[in-house]
Amino acid sequence: MQPNSQFAAAYSKGINKLNYWEPVLEDSIDIIAKLPAVAALIYRNTYKGGNVIESDSKLDWAANLSHMMGEQRNLPCTPQASCCYHVLHV
Repeated sequence: MQPNSQFAAAYSKGINKLNYWEPVLEDSIDIIAKLPAVAALIYRNTYKGGNVIESDSKLDWAANLSHMMGEQRNLPCTPQASCCYHVLHV
């Protein structure tokens, strides 16, 4: 995370303390954006033998999380139910 940190780059350039919040906000948003992939990776490593499933850019946030966790898509209600579950519990 450190090489991609906007705060670290701004701090090394001598950013004013009053402006710390801007790069910290950007770093926070970047970390939050990576959470579904990290959560799916931890789940797959813990319960599914470590096989990683890549994200699908055609899916929305919750459907992509379900996909990366390995939810079966051939059952009639699984994608919708798991998507609702992920949205409600996040």
